[in-house]
Amino acid sequence: MGPEAAQPGGRRIALLIAAAEYTDPDLRRLRAPAQDAKALAEVLQDPAAGAFDETLLLIDRPRQEVEETIEDVLSERVSSDLVLLYFSCHGVKDPWGRLYFAVPGTRCNRLASTAVSSVFVNEQMERSRAGAKIALLDCCYSGAFVKGMAPKSTLVEDLAIRSAGEAVSSSPPRMPWSTPTSPVS
Repeated sequence: MGPEAAQPGGRRIALLIAAAEYTDPDLRRLRAPAQDAKALAEVLQDPAAGAFDETLLLIDRPRQEVEETIEDVLSERVSSDLVLLYFSCHGVKDPWGRLYFAVPGTRCNRLASTAVSSVFVNEQMERSRAGAKIALLDCCYSGAFVKGMAPKSTLVEDLAIRSAGEAVSSSPPRMPWSTPTSPVS
């Protein structure tokens, strides 16, 4: 087994990020992110199911705190560790097609300085020494996360194996159920 794959005996760490409340009127309140993150945390912490050693929940937290926690969690890993990142929030794309994860202070006209950039998340995942890294994205336009790839529409293509020990699960690029200006979802 190569150095990129998680080894037995490593730690299993999950960082679950959810945002439902937004100050920008173009981003509607979401009903499910906090409940979804809490339910996933319960499954991951269950010794008979996920058996994760540590599960961190960030609900409706500011961008800087979210980014610092992502960097902390991913930078403090060794090759035997598995890290799971979960986002449940609005996904917003800029005019160039780059994905941003909306947090409470996100302003749609200032995504680069107010939202969590998928480029930042990708860089942190690439730099991490964790042998296994998983990103679960429950947001609009999540297919745009996979660096250098256009969103795909089949299940096999949606689970993008980026390199040994690294996977991303996202939804297909069809019309999202909740757009930034649609009713609550």
